[in-house]
Amino acid sequence: MQELSPGIADIRNAHILQPPTIRRLNVVDGVGAPVVEGAISRLGFQHPSQMVDLAALPEVEPLAGTWLFAGDYWSHFGHFLFESLARLWALEHLDTALDGILYLPTKRQKFMEIREGGFQEDLLRRCGVEGAVKVLTGSVRVERLIVPRQGCGIGPLASGTPEFRRFIRDRLSAGITPGQADRLYLSREGYGLRRGGVFDEARLSELLEREGYLSFRPERVSIEEQIAAYLGASRIISPDSTALHLVAFLAREDQDVAVVLRRGNGAKDIGPNLAGFMGRRPAILDRITRQHVRDNIANKNWARYAELDMPALGADLVRHGFIDDARPWTNLDAGARAAVRDAYAEKLGCGFETVERDRGPGAATGARETAGGASG
Repeated sequence: MQELSPGIADIRNAHILQPPTIRRLNVVDGVGAPVVEGAISRLGFQHPSQMVDLAALPEVEPLAGTWLFAGDYWSHFGHFLFESLARLWALEHLDTALDGILYLPTKRQKFMEIREGGFQEDLLRRCGVEGAVKVLTGSVRVERLIVPRQGCGIGPLASGTPEFRRFIRDRLSAGITPGQADRLYLSREGYGLRRGGVFDEARLSELLEREGYLSFRPERVSIEEQIAAYLGASRIISPDSTALHLVAFLAREDQDVAVVLRRGNGAKDIGPNLAGFMGRRPAILDRITRQHVRDNIANKNWARYAELDMPALGADLVRHGFIDDARPWTNLDAGARAAVRDAYAEKLGCGFETVERDRGPGAATGARETAGGASG
């Protein structure tokens, strides 16, 4: 075993072992010793490799050439950003050509190949990936395997390692002219209510547009257009969502970011992700008063529409310097609330349960500048 650079192992005759060959994932060298750099942080849980008796295992498929171990492959945009790019920082430290990169499939999703022309291909290209991209369906023995440590991920790695932070911002922003809009609101309206969000978000967008914000729908434009928009903006407001991971990767210390929570735990990973890359904490604005929960979808994140205390949210945004006038920020009355809920129910073909926010005695409320769920 050799170390090409701190945090990067160079392994000959490496074994990437996964079920059913072995009970749990292991990345080991030719004698079965664990490769420390191959430890996986997956959904906040740590999966270190362990010593393996290779002689006791069935022979696995050989793979000739030099490959980089890229960790978990996720088809979901946020997880792909947050976890599937997390080892590519090593590309800056290699002086040898790669045959490609190797990913592991993740259990919680239907397996998907890298789609030609999809966001995965765009992001990998911008990171400098050349050669083949393989998602392994079984265990392999690799002639030469470059194994970088994971540089970002849910949980303890949310802030990113210094080498990953430098790499990802430089690679993603290279050759991109910053956009013209100084103020952005990252709307979820482009999902057409399919993935939950802020209740009556159209009104929130309208109020912010009066303050000079561009309502930006990231999922409707290319990766390059998203990058340009985030590079050009000095103020960004967004519900907690996957789009903020890309904002974080490109963030500057002089940029102001406010996260409007639509889930109680919505800043658990977004908060430290933004703070680590910006070098200071974003404004986390928790003004959820109730959740309107649709009854025809299993995904709880996509089933919920958070109704916000609009006067309090407006005051928070004034205090943090994002808007000038909170006077138009009023709450819905009962009739208006029912009309919005009925319109949602008709469009989605569902019923709704309304759940009031119960903070309990002494519970924290309002705006805070702390890190505080996984995005979706």
